[in-house]
Amino acid sequence: MKLFIGGLPFGMEVEEVSNLISEYGKIISLEMPKDHYTNETRGFGFFEYEQNSDADKAIKALNGLVFKGRSLKVNVAANKNTRNKSRRRY
Repeated sequence: MKLFIGGLPFGMEVEEVSNLISEYGKIISLEMPKDHYTNETRGFGFFEYEQNSDADKAIKALNGLVFKGRSLKVNVAANKNTRNKSRRRY
């Protein structure tokens, strides 16, 4: 299951996030979008564990955790096809 992590400090390196979330299981993917102008990470990302039970542990442990002065949000990522489509950009 794919998880969302938000509230990360801007510019946080992928390795730092990987170290934080790898405590709870084996990571099979980690994506952190970057700002087009600064090339720094944008404060959120998506990741997956090998086992769904590891994802559940990570949600319980990390959601609401204060990390480097910011409160993390960790939950199951919304499917791209089921997101609210009313926020279209023209």
